[in-house]
Amino acid sequence: MDQKVENISMDRRNYHILVTDVHAMGQIGVIRSLGRAGYKVHALSIKEDALGFYSGFSHKICVPPAYEGSEFLPWLQAYIRENNIKLIIPSEGFLWAIQPLFDQLSPLLPLKNDAGLIYQMINKYDYFKAITQSDDQCVRAHCPDLLFITRENMPVDKDMEGMDFPCFIKLDASHGKREADGDGVIKVHTVQEALHQIKLLSQNYSAFIMQSYIPGQKAGVNLLMKDGEVQAHYVMKAAHETPHKGGVASLRHTWQHDEMLEDAIVKLRHLKWDGALMVEYRWDAQTDKFALIEINLRFWGYLHLCLYADVDFPRLLTDDYLGLAEEEKLPEAKQVEARCLSFEVGYLLSLIKDPDESLMRKMAALINFVWVGISFRVFSDSYFPGDRGLWFYEARHTLRNLLRRAP
Repeated sequence: MDQKVENISMDRRNYHILVTDVHAMGQIGVIRSLGRAGYKVHALSIKEDALGFYSGFSHKICVPPAYEGSEFLPWLQAYIRENNIKLIIPSEGFLWAIQPLFDQLSPLLPLKNDAGLIYQMINKYDYFKAITQSDDQCVRAHCPDLLFITRENMPVDKDMEGMDFPCFIKLDASHGKREADGDGVIKVHTVQEALHQIKLLSQNYSAFIMQSYIPGQKAGVNLLMKDGEVQAHYVMKAAHETPHKGGVASLRHTWQHDEMLEDAIVKLRHLKWDGALMVEYRWDAQTDKFALIEINLRFWGYLHLCLYADVDFPRLLTDDYLGLAEEEKLPEAKQVEARCLSFEVGYLLSLIKDPDESLMRKMAALINFVWVGISFRVFSDSYFPGDRGLWFYEARHTLRNLLRRAP
């Protein structure tokens, strides 16, 4: 990361930071990290009831015009100027929205001033291709079976012979031809279903990937990189996911897997990445094999787990980028466990509704949900020190969403 601020003040209270898309739990973690460090945090979301607006660490809240509208970029330029914004912690959607002004706004982003690299890292098709086409076998290691699909390179039955189903077709909005063609994942169970979906999707997407099934549970490696060197790292493993057969990590804990950590570092060095990033894997406990699922440019959903473990990625990133970093030892993660209430409710409901699960397991899951909820051993994402009130807003949002879905 390049130093981009002159006439440095060492008082964090003099710096106004814009944190985008604060309806997402990961970005709420950013608000809390930077707010408790003393920074003036401006919380931005297109959703008027964004959970991050209720955080006591938000200095100011703002609802912009829609990202895709013509009013957004002029509004953003005016907001930055009027509020003396020194840094923006972006989401992936925000990065797409500012692409026409990337060169102008890049000095405010804690990323390399390299639009090609940034937008490659948002695209699953692009970064998987960059990894799998490397001449270095170590870079190519631990990748799933993949098909790279374009309109000029449509697969046939034989191309799928070695793939384990169900497979996942993964879409990037940047390869869609309409505004409605967003990011997405489509699960396919057979070769014929896959070929049918690919034919339909190729009408609106110029390129996408199909990823083979990978057994196991979710694991993640979080890294803060600078000039190819690791500034901070953290590894987690999911105990629960929502939906329960694979998805968002709702209950997770600190973990150690040196080979997985090294694999993530090798891949990010190959991609020449600087900044904070999450590398997502699936890990099979029976074989100890693991494979890359995707790379997330934004701050990850379980960021609070890192904060509870005293590996404060947003604060470390921001201090370094603004030139306020002090000499610090590489943070060593505490052994902690944390959950997100709304996602844990989703995990429980998906398991209870699954006709293939036994009544015994469903009852055990319900008891575990209550037990974990009252356990002092398990931290809660929303019940954060200095900002406890957010838990009640999350509980209210969760209950309201349940009532809306009720038949």
